Amino acid sequence: GTADASHWGVPLFTKAVYEKGSVENLGRSSVKEVYAQIAKDLDSAISNLPERLRAKGANLDAKYKGRFNLFGAKALKARVALYMGDYATAVALATEVINKKSLYTLLANDKLVSDFKVNNNTETVFEVVNTNIDNMGTNSLVHFYNQSGYGDALATDDLYNAYTKTDVRRSFMQKGTRKDGETNAGLVIKYTSTSTRDESIKVLRLAEMYLIRAEANTKLGN
Repeated sequence: GTADASHWGVPLFTKAVYEKGSVENLGRSSVKEVYAQIAKDLDSAISNLPERLRAKGANLDAKYKGRFNLFGAKALKARVALYMGDYATAVALATEVINKKSLYTLLANDKLVSDFKVNNNTETVFEVVNTNIDNMGTNSLVHFYNQSGYGDALATDDLYNAYTKTDVRRSFMQKGTRKDGETNAGLVIKYTSTSTRDESIKVLRLAEMYLIRAEANTKLGN
């Protein structure tokens, strides 16, 4: 890359296309331009999204994590700010999410694995909801991980060995035989709902906000 982020990024589409004849063949924008648009979109979201979502029936309450609220937008911008090297903003936004204890609390260490699988758990800031009706089948994330499906995503030995035997995070992996493949492989068992595939995909978590704040503070020399 370049110091001023002038190297090529992705084509930047900012208008919806409704008709075949209106499709544009755009060239690639610079990384700087792409990040500027992301920041602009997130600032707009932060200005317009509510702190709490209005309750709409039994399946959507004020703490529902399947849609972005104000703090979901701030959490995503904290991640973007870290990637952009805007460490002060990353610290400030991550702290705002961390301090919203009425909405988000860390999962207990001894419940990390079991409660991670719970949809809309206390630690999630935003998750992609999957229901029995969606039932993405072979296109689902769990099918990608699970050895009864594709079983394509494995943990490396380096990652597995980075955790001690008593570290609960190792419980998201297990050594076993890969489908039609090697033995003693690092199987990923983070998502396991192969019958209904109704586990939400956790995209933003409170734990990440602590990590973002820690890394950004380190970069700032704090």
